[in-house]
Amino acid sequence: MTTNLAWSPKDLDHESMLARARIEAWTEEYDPQRRRIVDRRLVHKTFDENVFVARAEKLSGADATVLAELVIDPTHAYFFEHHRDHLPGMYLIEAARQLGMVGIELLYPTASERAPVVVDGIDVRFHRFAELDRPLFGLLKFPRATIFAGELAVFRDEVLLLQSGETVGQFHFAGRLIDAASYGELRRAGSQRR
Repeated sequence: MTTNLAWSPKDLDHESMLARARIEAWTEEYDPQRRRIVDRRLVHKTFDENVFVARAEKLSGADATVLAELVIDPTHAYFFEHHRDHLPGMYLIEAARQLGMVGIELLYPTASERAPVVVDGIDVRFHRFAELDRPLFGLLKFPRATIFAGELAVFRDEVLLLQSGETVGQFHFAGRLIDAASYGELRRAGSQRR
């Protein structure tokens, strides 16, 4: 079943209406020849060419919701090693993961400074192909977040990827932020199982 955000005003919640207005404005500005990206450190990348979030902002008046324009790069060496007429699923998963990282930075600004983010699970549902010639947007919501000592500790986020008013895919990520000592213990335990 496709979740359709074809913008029937009576069916939209407040966040969706805010997202719709922003998407319409960003669509008018869309230029596929211009590569705009967020700072690579926000998405935990070393190289700019691996950043798939063009811009992102917290929706004003919305609770724990972030909208982003995503990068469409059909020249990316890894994801387009052979001809494709659409964005590959793995590209979309990485773009959604990166949006989650940007969302953590925008909504919980000190979270990743204090602890690494560990993704514990991903659930993905694709509804249609993502086309190469149209802008692609992501809508991120954090419906469940555990705050411990005033900081984000555990989260479950939802990402909708939207193109031309249709949902391309739905993504659910579960994760946590852990301190350096706990991260080290996880790494040691994982390497001992080999």
